[in-house]
Amino acid sequence: MDKFLIPPRQSLIEFKRAWTCDLEPTISTNSLPSIYVAPLGQSGSRCRQGHFLPFVPSGTTTNLCGRCGGMPTDKMGVISRDVDILEEPSRVLSRAWWHSSNNSDIYNDPNTIPIHLGSRKAAEQRFETMHYRYLYMVRMRPNARVSPQIFIESEYYDPGHKTMAAIANKGEIVRYINNSEEAGGVSLLTAKYNFESQPSREVR
Repeated sequence: MDKFLIPPRQSLIEFKRAWTCDLEPTISTNSLPSIYVAPLGQSGSRCRQGHFLPFVPSGTTTNLCGRCGGMPTDKMGVISRDVDILEEPSRVLSRAWWHSSNNSDIYNDPNTIPIHLGSRKAAEQRFETMHYRYLYMVRMRPNARVSPQIFIESEYYDPGHKTMAAIANKGEIVRYINNSEEAGGVSLLTAKYNFESQPSREVR
């Protein structure tokens, strides 16, 4: 599996969605392999047999295939809700994003490490797993730049998210397909510079 899904912007125009009666829906480009779109209600995790797995139940850290009992693999797909974010980068700027942390003020923290953002469901799952205290809602600046590259989260291809972080540190918002929290959902890695304003915070 390539470490990123989408090549530079000139190839984005060639994106297509394949919805046929005899094949699973996919998103593809002319130069990179297709990525499957998970059936509605299923996560993007797939077992060795290629079956899509249900989302990880709250309070657990792994999931098994309901059809064959197989473990999740790195054969990731994308959940149907987030297909549009892969096809059109600007959709990132119109959606609310979420982050969970023990940090009581991520906006004014002098730490410049890029921040991971995801759906509310993904942030709440990490919140529960890591026993965090704060849940933030963030929106991106309307003129923020979104990288044309999309990554599939993988410690094998990008240990410690170093490649994604290098892009984020240059000011671009990085999209990646999450392989843990809400597996198959699109998450972001971005510098706080791209926040539209101070995030709203919930204390649990």
